[in-house]
Amino acid sequence: MAKSREETPILVNFPKLNERIISNEYCFRIETKVSGSVEISIDDGPWTPCRCAVGFWWFDWQVGTPGKHKAVARIRQDNGSETMTFPRYFLVGSGSNGNGERPAVHVPVPAQVQSQAQIPVRKGTLRRIKK
Repeated sequence: MAKSREETPILVNFPKLNERIISNEYCFRIETKVSGSVEISIDDGPWTPCRCAVGFWWFDWQVGTPGKHKAVARIRQDNGSETMTFPRYFLVGSGSNGNGERPAVHVPVPAQVQSQAQIPVRKGTLRRIKK
């Protein structure tokens, strides 16, 4: 049976599952109800200490390469026990597949515009091209 939020000693609050990160820097937020030290690992990398402030643990990340990533947090409690979170998967980049590229968008040109050699100048207006 899955543990409820109250029973889990450590949780990654942000990023949310499958959240898309589009900035160059991101701050992970980790919540714990027990005392100890919190660390995080990104993409199976080394464990890095987090900082405690305003009731949460934080990790400032210089965003990595575009694509899919995972984060795992752990707490080493004062009593010697260690608990890890389930992997939290997230995306980096603005494209639909998280690769940093914007997906190609096809914008159909209305037949009226094509046939009269008109181009949009600004929203709601058309300008005739002189031939």
